[in-house]
Formats: sequence, C-alpha cells, structure tokens
Amino acid sequence: MWIVKLRNALKERGDAGKTVIISSHVLGEVEKTADEVTILKKGAVAFEGDMKTVLERTSLEDLYMEIYRDEYGGEKDA
Repeated sequence: MWIVKLRNALKERGDAGKTVIISSHVLGEVEKTADEVTILKKGAVAFEGDMKTVLERTSLEDLYMEIYRDEYGGEKDA
C-alpha cells in the first residue's frame, strides 16, 4: 500500500537526520509519522510540541478541534 511506503520513506529520512516537513489534514497519519507537530491558526503558531507528549494527553484530532473550537461552533463533531 502506498501510504505504508510513504510513511517508511519519511521515517528513513528522519532517521538519517533529515528534517521532513509535512502539511496535512490527515491527522491520523500525522500521529503515526511525525515526531514534532505545529498547528497553525490564521497564519500564526497555535501549538508546537512533541507528538509523544500530545498523545499522552489527547489525540491530535482532539487538540486540533480544541484549537479551532470557535471556528466550528464549539462542537467537536461539527
């Protein structure tokens, strides 16, 4: 499957000391791939941190929805 190949290729580059920047709304894949995460809101950094720390507290999707709550009327499933 192509996503597994892509995930492996990104991990190999990261393991080789390269910085890989991913811009995605597919948050489940970002959780599986990224070591660090930055969420932008209106062009400014709304969150920046270690993925492991995020996942100890919540999911990336829940963090995203918390940051964008005002844009979605305050409802998580909107």
